[in-house]
Amino acid sequence: MNAKTIPQMFIQITDKYAVEERPIYLRKVSGSYTGVAYSELRTNVECLAMGLAELGVEAGDRIGIVAENRLEWVMSDMAIAALGAVDVPVFPTLTPFQLQYIYTNCNASIVIVSNAFQLSKLLKIREELDALEYIVVMQDDAKLPDEKVLSFSDVIERGRRKFDDAERTKRFVESANKVREDDLLTIIYTSGTTGNPKGVMLTHKNLLSNVVAANDVVNLSDKDVFLSYLPMCHAYERIGGYYIAFAYGATTAFAESIDTVRTNLQEIKPTIMTSVPRLFERIKNGVVAKVEKDPPAKQKIFKWALSVGKKYVEGQMKGSIGLFTRTQYALADKLVFSKVRALTGGRLRYFVSGGGALPSDVNEFFRMLGMVILEGYGLTETSPVLTIKRPDNNEIGTVGTPLFNVEIKIANDGEILARGPNIMRGYWKDPQATAETIDEQGWLHTGDIGFVNERGNLKITDRKKNIFVS
Repeated sequence: MNAKTIPQMFIQITDKYAVEERPIYLRKVSGSYTGVAYSELRTNVECLAMGLAELGVEAGDRIGIVAENRLEWVMSDMAIAALGAVDVPVFPTLTPFQLQYIYTNCNASIVIVSNAFQLSKLLKIREELDALEYIVVMQDDAKLPDEKVLSFSDVIERGRRKFDDAERTKRFVESANKVREDDLLTIIYTSGTTGNPKGVMLTHKNLLSNVVAANDVVNLSDKDVFLSYLPMCHAYERIGGYYIAFAYGATTAFAESIDTVRTNLQEIKPTIMTSVPRLFERIKNGVVAKVEKDPPAKQKIFKWALSVGKKYVEGQMKGSIGLFTRTQYALADKLVFSKVRALTGGRLRYFVSGGGALPSDVNEFFRMLGMVILEGYGLTETSPVLTIKRPDNNEIGTVGTPLFNVEIKIANDGEILARGPNIMRGYWKDPQATAETIDEQGWLHTGDIGFVNERGNLKITDRKKNIFVS
């Protein structure tokens, strides 16, 4: 991939696969997964972009997105980016008060929401948002109170009616080509647990440099299939489950919800899936709970298989597995582990874990099952990936080695510092916080404490603020 911006990536990929029947996205419609073709996505994004332009959206404008993962989220992101505007996505769980702070702080001119419930939150605070011109609702049957609240499909139709197909594509490409890699792509607000949330400013270069470097580890192809359930408004899923899949022609299926992931895994049979440690813990606990209800003979076989698996993983870590252990493991795999892997669809090349520390016992359990979890580490401010485990250096208890374009340094006080093309431009309207986080040499101070071990893997041991408190 040689794109320098997200719109360039979108155009290159949709052009490349325009005539293929293989879908780029899969979503549940009337109880079954239905595919969305590249050509369909391209047309709808072009129309949406032209429709937003009709509403007055220009380069640099901030446009909010308040929605769960869905196809319209992707369409909104790509259309906004193609206009050179800046999207400001948030978790759909935020309260009206939280939305008011964020969309006042960034002066959002349009906010795109998913449904009637999210619309109701925006309507409660609309009068407080001085810059807000329109609210756009993805849900077609939502009740629209006035002419300043528009349906998503209506905005698309505005763009469709404005130009014929050739002229629309021409204007879309012209607009996309005006966007530069150092332009602002998105503002992602941090949680604000110690005060008001800060808006992390990320450029096209920030995010695409992370896509390219992360793929150096996972090595995607257009044969891969993703299952996406983590919120796309979070930097982790935006890279790990959205942009990277798009950039290399993989197909992505939207999970219906966190509660349906187990079912969706068997329906989609993904080859790659990003997750947080909690899901892996739930899978492990579910397997153990099920075995506890089995007859004693089956429980005995399972416990034997785990004991063999533990020896096998220990041998992997040491780089030497004896012939007897290999033979036993092959039997354990046939009797037990392969059946558990089938619950995830049976095609997984990798799980990718982020967003928190993966417990060592959970990681070891999945290794016993013959399933690889590549654990990574990063921050929203770093687009987000800094380090990730390699398949051939998957040391339990660490978060892997730096991406090829990322530098990691340990400060005198043990703080982890990072530098690279993925480091944020800064915090929106907060130069003081920016200066406190990124020093004059370009090193971002993560606030985490850790060290690099003899195998080159980063191990995180604490948070800096915890040490200050102690």
